[in-house]
Parts: sequence; C-alpha cells; structure tokens
Amino acid sequence: RNIKRLQSELDKQKELRDTERKGRISTQIKHRKEKLNFSIENGFNYQSIGVIESVFPDRRGTPRQPLLVTEAIGYIKFDKRIQYDYYKELEGFSHIWILFVFHENTNEDNLKAKIKPPRLGEKVGCLSTRSPHRPNNIGLSVCKIVSVVDGFIEISGVDMVNGTPVIDIKPYVPSDSIPLDENLMNGSYINCFQNNKLIIPSWVNELDTAIRPVSFTSQALENLNKLILDGFVRQIKGYDHALQLITQVLQQDIRGVHQGRGKVNNHDIR
Repeated sequence: RNIKRLQSELDKQKELRDTERKGRISTQIKHRKEKLNFSIENGFNYQSIGVIESVFPDRRGTPRQPLLVTEAIGYIKFDKRIQYDYYKELEGFSHIWILFVFHENTNEDNLKAKIKPPRLGEKVGCLSTRSPHRPNNIGLSVCKIVSVVDGFIEISGVDMVNGTPVIDIKPYVPSDSIPLDENLMNGSYINCFQNNKLIIPSWVNELDTAIRPVSFTSQALENLNKLILDGFVRQIKGYDHALQLITQVLQQDIRGVHQGRGKVNNHDIR
C-alpha cells in the first residue's frame, strides 16, 4: 500500500513537471517568435567577438581569397568577454570558418546590384560573387589554425585586413568539403590543396556512426502519397523525392542523446 501511494505521488510530480515544462517551452517559443519578427523588421543586432590582427593594413595587396597566400599569418584577438573555455577545443581542428564584417566599405549608401569582378569583363550580380560590396557587408573565410591559446587564435592563409571585426567562428569539418574537378587543381589554387590537410578531433568524426536501415510499412507509404497529393508537404518534387528525403534523414539517426542517439541496435526504423 505504501509503495502504491509513493508511486502515485511520483506520477503526480512527474505530471506537474511535464505541465510546467510545456508551459515554459510555450512561453519561450512565443518570445522567440516576437523577437524574430522584431529583428526581421528592424535588423539583427550582433556584437563582435573579437578582431583580426593582420599583416595587411588595408585592402591593397590583401589576397582576394583565403588560403591563396599560405604565409599570410594573422590572429583572432578575442574580446575580454570571450573566455578560453569558449574555443580551446579548436586546437584539435586544422581549419576554421571565420564570419566577419567588411568594415571598410565606402559605398553602403550607393549599393549596386551588378558589379564587375576583377577577372571578368562583364558585370554580374553582387550576390553571385565574393565581393565585399553586398546588401549585408558580411564576409566568410576559411583559414588554417596554427595555434590556439588563451586570448587569441593564430591563423594562416589570411585574406582580411587588420582590425576586421569577427562575428563568429566555426570549425571546418569534412561535410563542408566538396570534391573538386581535377581541372581546378592548378593555377593560383594550387597552394590551397598542396599546403592544407584537413584534421579533425575524434569526437567529431562520424565515420564509425552506423547508417541505420529504414523501411516503410504499406500504410506509411499510402499516407505519404496522400499527404503529397493533398499539398501538405513543402519543398517536395514528388513521391520518389519525398521517399528519398525521409530515408536519408532517418538513416542519420534523428534521436536525441538521451534517446540513444548513435547506439547501434538490431532493429531497423519503420
């Protein structure tokens, strides 16, 4: 009898916690939507996490792309609020993405849709290029990590001028890479390939993660076809496309860590 009473009390406490959690999540979702709508109308506000210390004082002579000049050394000098704990594990990676601001643009009030790239004789849309002159003056470069210490990261292959504000950094991982045509493995890009070997820590490597088998019941296939015909599935080009998409997603294991993500079992997904 005591055990039943305790179990009943535990069930009530669990139900109460679940109700409180759902209410908290609902409030957070509402707040997030309000914040998003405000930002869409008024612009997103980000504070830089640091600046680039570079050998290039201004744009003259600065490489047009990252990693072209492998001897161009620089530093990401972090703001005091960005402590070493934020990024010290980057020492296990060989390369890093840097999201930064083109802070020396002078034509922000006279932005043109078409620009003429240096190596092209005709104008093209600015968003079809890596030009700094764009609707949002944000740049993206990948650089090689030389060292990671408290306060800064030393990098090479820099294509940013001194004092460039840094918005964010992210490790470069294998899924960022696209196989290149052999015709591109020459000319000015040769240094990019000869002097850069991708390295990542073991905890990022997913080569040992099992691709889970996926099968569909006849009822599931029938329901999927109905959803497509009724127009409830977005960004789908047809039944076969939907089937391939769902299969690829489920093969990668969509479970959370607490649900057993990454653990191999003998059952396929149905």
